[in-house]
Amino acid sequence: MFGELPSWGVYIRHARNIQVAGLSITADKADFRTAIVLDDVHKAVFKKLMVKEPESKRKIFTYNSSEITPK
Repeated sequence: MFGELPSWGVYIRHARNIQVAGLSITADKADFRTAIVLDDVHKAVFKKLMVKEPESKRKIFTYNSSEITPK
């Protein structure tokens, strides 16, 4: 329906005051995309975030976003 999304896990766009707790996502094989992509997101908190993937890279990519807190 949407084609290929910018992330392999979670994609959030045009949002404010997001709170995510206890999220665990796993990629079985390598993917060039980041696990979480935030586009125009402000004041987001990720508590107890666990991302497992074969490659070591950053978990969250932000674009035009502010006050993003991974804990």
